[in-house]
Formats: sequence, C-alpha cells, structure tokens
Amino acid sequence: AEWARTELPRSLSDLLVTPHASQGYTVGLQWSNPVGSVSTPAAVRLQAEFTNLEQTAAFPGHVTTDYYTGRATAHGFTHRGQLLGAAIGPGASSQFIAGDYLASGWRAGLLAGRTRTENDAMYRMPDPRATRHDVTIYAGIRGAMRASWSDISAELVAGRRFNYLFQSEVYNAGGFGNSIDMSNVTLSLSFTPIR
Repeated sequence: AEWARTELPRSLSDLLVTPHASQGYTVGLQWSNPVGSVSTPAAVRLQAEFTNLEQTAAFPGHVTTDYYTGRATAHGFTHRGQLLGAAIGPGASSQFIAGDYLASGWRAGLLAGRTRTENDAMYRMPDPRATRHDVTIYAGIRGAMRASWSDISAELVAGRRFNYLFQSEVYNAGGFGNSIDMSNVTLSLSFTPIR
C-alpha cells in the first residue's frame, strides 16, 4: 500500500477532518498457493491493484489541483518534459485483477481492468455529469517461458475506451449520443537474456 498527499495538513484538525485532501493512493495484493505434485511443482497466483489520484474538494469553494501539480508547478512535475507519476495520469483511477498458473519453466494467465481518465479535468468542464466520464475497460491473456538463451514473455490486451475526451452530450436508452469510443489491441513481447 502507498498513500501520499501533495499538501501537508495545516493542523491536526485539518488532517482528522479531511484526510482525503490532496491524497493519492495505491493498494495492491498478490496471493500464491502451491498446486501439483512434488515431481511437477506449480502454483496459482492472484493479483489485484487499486489506484486513485482523483481529487475531491475538501472544503466548499476550495479549488482542487490535479495530482502531480502544485502552486509552484501548475504545468505538473516533469523530467525533461515527460510527466512523472503513475501511468494512468493525473486525476485518474484504476482497478486491475489478474490470475496466473505458474509451472516450472512457464506461466500463463488472464487479466482485466478499468481506468477512468483525467476525471478531475472532466469536473472543470462546463456541465460535468455522469454521462461524460472517459472510461477504459480491458482484458487480456499473458504468458512467459524460459528458453535456454532467454526468458520470453508476451501479453495480448484488448480494450475499449468509452467517451474519449468527454465528448458525450446526451444519454439515451440506446447508449451515449455522439460519444467517440475507441478500441485498441496491444501485443507486448519481451526477451530477457539469461547469463
């Protein structure tokens, strides 16, 4: 677990009354259980992670700033122009689950997740509402094996981003009106040499 605030509380009362002010957190777990026999050892592994960088107004009339920004860095904390921080970006939240079968020399598994993108920016727009959220859901398969010369891993993920950049104006029984939804398929391969 990791919990952080971008601003220190002004007093003990401030911390106790509004502990969520300027906070961001990540909570994750991994559980593994042996299966199989002594001659063919294996394990089942489950993983889950939840991250929240969305900022809620702590006080009436209080302007919230995106996580990874501040009074001195309104543009955000960067390293040579590259944004620092969680891959989901400021003002976002995500949930992720996965399960794997781990055998001697190989593994295979499934994963799924959801990301709500730049939610703080959506609430600064005129007429923010529940039908304007920019949300991605995804699922995939992954696996790895050990060869004589390298560890090889692969991941295939298919996702759908609903209401890209908050463009939906209306919602009806058939779905979002004029929203732009985007599909994406990603294949990741990696090779790690064995010494």
